[in-house]
Amino acid sequence: MKISSGIVFGLGLGVIACHAAQEPVVTPPGPPPAEIAVAPPAVAVAVAVVGGAPAVAAPAAEPTPLGPLPADVHPTHEALALTIDPEAAGLRGTADIALHLDRPRRQIWLHGRDLRVSFAELATLPGHNGAPDGSAARTGDLRSPSTHVIPARWDQADPSGVVRIVLPAEVSGDVLLRVAFEADYDPQLVGVYRVKTRSGPAVFSKFEAIYARRAFPCFDEPAFKIPYDVTLTVPAGAAVVGNMPIAAVAAVDPGHQRVTLATTPPLPSYLIAFAVGPFDTRATTLAASLLRPAALPIGAVAIRGRGDDTAFALGLEPALVAEQERYFGVAFPFPKLDLVAVPDFQSGAMENAGAITFRDSLLLVDDKVTSLDQRIAVASVLAHETAHQWFGDLVTMRWWNDLWLNEGFATFLAARTLEAVRPELEAELGAANRVNTVMRIDSLASARRIRQPIETPHDITNAFDGITYDKGAAVLGMVAHFVGDEPFRRGLHALLTAHASGSITTDELIGALSAAAGRELAPLVASFLDQPGVPVVTATPACLAGKGSVGLRQARWRPAGSLLAADATWVIPVCVRAGIGPRIVDACTVLDAPAGSLALPGCPDWVLPNAQAAGYYRSTLPVADLSRLRGLGLPRLAVAERVMLGRDLEAAFDSAALPGDDVLRALEPFARDRHGAVATVPLGLWGDLDEFFVDAGQRAALRAKLGRLTAPVVAALGWTPAVSEPAWRRLLRGALFGFLAAQDQPAVLAEAARRGRRLLGLDRDHVRHPDAVAPDLAGIALAAAARTGGAVEFDAIAAELAHSDDAQVRQRLLAALASARDPALLGRALDLAIAPGPSGSGPAGLRGNERIAVLTRLLGKVATRDLAWRWLVAHYDALMPLLPDRFGGFIPSSIALCDPQHAAEVRAFFTPRVDKLTGGPRNLAQALERADQCAARVAAQHDAVARYLR
Repeated sequence: MKISSGIVFGLGLGVIACHAAQEPVVTPPGPPPAEIAVAPPAVAVAVAVVGGAPAVAAPAAEPTPLGPLPADVHPTHEALALTIDPEAAGLRGTADIALHLDRPRRQIWLHGRDLRVSFAELATLPGHNGAPDGSAARTGDLRSPSTHVIPARWDQADPSGVVRIVLPAEVSGDVLLRVAFEADYDPQLVGVYRVKTRSGPAVFSKFEAIYARRAFPCFDEPAFKIPYDVTLTVPAGAAVVGNMPIAAVAAVDPGHQRVTLATTPPLPSYLIAFAVGPFDTRATTLAASLLRPAALPIGAVAIRGRGDDTAFALGLEPALVAEQERYFGVAFPFPKLDLVAVPDFQSGAMENAGAITFRDSLLLVDDKVTSLDQRIAVASVLAHETAHQWFGDLVTMRWWNDLWLNEGFATFLAARTLEAVRPELEAELGAANRVNTVMRIDSLASARRIRQPIETPHDITNAFDGITYDKGAAVLGMVAHFVGDEPFRRGLHALLTAHASGSITTDELIGALSAAAGRELAPLVASFLDQPGVPVVTATPACLAGKGSVGLRQARWRPAGSLLAADATWVIPVCVRAGIGPRIVDACTVLDAPAGSLALPGCPDWVLPNAQAAGYYRSTLPVADLSRLRGLGLPRLAVAERVMLGRDLEAAFDSAALPGDDVLRALEPFARDRHGAVATVPLGLWGDLDEFFVDAGQRAALRAKLGRLTAPVVAALGWTPAVSEPAWRRLLRGALFGFLAAQDQPAVLAEAARRGRRLLGLDRDHVRHPDAVAPDLAGIALAAAARTGGAVEFDAIAAELAHSDDAQVRQRLLAALASARDPALLGRALDLAIAPGPSGSGPAGLRGNERIAVLTRLLGKVATRDLAWRWLVAHYDALMPLLPDRFGGFIPSSIALCDPQHAAEVRAFFTPRVDKLTGGPRNLAQALERADQCAARVAAQHDAVARYLR
């Protein structure tokens, strides 16, 4: 599952919500409706409640397992028969779960949250005590005349969805549990939920991390990988997509059909998926290969009317699959692959086996409106979710503390895959920027480690964050660089083939990589997985008697205001790049102590402490050596190395290791770098200065200075991209022009606003001009029109929002509404979050994943923070029930905090509420800690910034 920074709320994000359990609603005993039965039960036995009293007496109390379920109960197969009607309020169905019990039990623990259970029963094979391989515990075997059927009582023991099945006597061996149930479509875009579209309603599933239990009884843990049979009864004519190919379709009555999907290979519950609705489908195939003797069907599915917008994804996906098959040396593990665009989706995408679901803005591409950065986002998410088909689906982490095995690998491999398939996108540079972002999070005392113990439901949610995705990917990249790409790849191949269709732990990964590399990697990997924090490596070049060396010291990197101790130690593979006369040499060592050294084949003219930007560490140099690196070495560094050097300069500002004016002057050449990825580096720090460091007079001086610095670049870029322009030049244009327009740089803001009004049809001819600005700059133009205009521009943008079904366009329009300056207009924009109305019906019908887009944007800027905060406090109770699960937990971390007063307000408001926000406690703690660090950074560098401006 994907968290795409800056595009979706951190991607990604299957999680759990904690609110009061709903008691099961029990109906009179009897068999399930014929249209949802897998096979007729041998005996229909009542459960749970008869006349208000338990039908089955409770055994002695057994503690409710809120972590992993007992290890002596093994599900071996599950058959689901569900009736899914998008026009209805929910689903109904039966679940037949084959189990093997290692020992006699009167209680069986599993999962089901707020399901209305009408009956449950257990069928046993008397005297049978077979092995837990499912061989004797399949539906057909247990529905034989020799079975013994006994009643069972369904008891939801915990609001999180832990269920106790109570039996009248002990059973063991192979058994079959059958449950008939109903469930409402979930309002939080998880479990099974409904989306209303202009083409009609559709139903989708979203089960990661522990949402399958909201839809059907199951063993909702990643280690329980079993085959599933899924049969869906749906309205006649509705399209159906699932994990497996459709095996059969049969009419039930004139209005309904039964769609049977092929049996899945072993999967955890969270990877099961299905969708029912009015869909367009496009298809292609990937030809057979030596690894895969059969052609692979690849489909793309979208709401009716958007099918043609899948062409970009469908054209790219075969190359991504082929490259990942080559990399792993393992054939694509499922018989088909569908890419499904979902109009309203909680996370960015979800790697369901054979049926990947995407927020539609991360799959659909309309050539007339889609910007380059959105295309790159689509390509990156496609590569990420495709990689999961091997790492996450074919092999799955055993428990959520090893989630990084899924997400870190998929993030690492997405960049590697795009480097091979679409090298012109330079995806590795986007990855370098994400590493810098996650290092800021990782430097907090409240940061979690990659392999974090799962102790509360919030811990599962918080595991879907930058630490898991981007730090995990960076650590894998560092290990691959250390051992070499081919040994690393051989280790992965061995792991996948040894554990295909099973589950793994980090120890098994490290063992496979160590065996392939011929060296023990456990201390190195564990030092980054099992402690939070970012090391900083100080490199001191030396020359003695014609022999060069680099002295190395490590410590914990700490921003200003950090209360952490500096004396942590990692096992760090350190590689330096040095200029020795005309030569450039790389030299590597393992730094596993506070200090060490590295020999060079000559005296260095300059040294870069992080060659190829491959190490997960900050780096510093003595001032004189840093000056030599910038003066002599900078032109000879690779792009990723220049990016990381600029980020390390930012880090020196944040920690006050260097005076701020020195850092700001050192970054000025980066802004003029020939490569756009380097030229964007200073924008973040410049924005922080404008936001937190300067008063009104200083702000005018800062903006004038930045206008002069960037004017040559703006002039060279112009407003119209060339056809053959490199990707990062186009990305620089969007980033720089957007930054300058938000800073009220007169020329850029005026031109952007002019083009935005032409887009909206508000210039003199009152005609919309779709070609008024390139798609890369359309969002900037609309925001500038709102920023410089008033109610006329606001109303025109709102009207466009009501008209558009394109999620990418809607993102731009919502951002533009949040750019207005009139407080009354901003109040109207905020009110959209709580306005009723179905998805897609206009501004009074925002999609669930759009409802806090304006709020978080306004909370994140000091100029609008107080207005948005007052709105949030006044409307909190109305807003929270409308949000997808986890979205409320994002809000504390979106607020621009840099002073004790505002931090205290946020603390006082959220403290009594935050436990009800999925993932909220850690997000709040980190927001408050960042506020303290921001205030300390301002205090440490304020005078230096003033010197720079003078």
